[in-house]
Amino acid sequence: MKWFAFILFLIQAESVLSCVFDKVDEISGEWYGEAGSGDINDCFSACYNKTDCIAFELGEDGICEMFRSGSDRHQCKVPCYILLRDEVDPVCKTYVNV
Repeated sequence: MKWFAFILFLIQAESVLSCVFDKVDEISGEWYGEAGSGDINDCFSACYNKTDCIAFELGEDGICEMFRSGSDRHQCKVPCYILLRDEVDPVCKTYVNV
């Protein structure tokens, strides 16, 4: 019975993950990888699924440049998005604050 309660807790905890992104002009963090498909939704998903991703920039070439915490400053040439992991949306629909 305790295992059943624990599993229910995990399901509920996972259902309140953040999927909220803010559109920004500058990122405070260091570059750490890229994913490429040219689709903004794939960038949202790629950043969200990497636990240390805090932001991304989708370049005109279709490459999604991802960033993690760090002291570097990156001035965005195209729109950049930061993931607000501590803002909770129980439905977890991805949306952007502009």
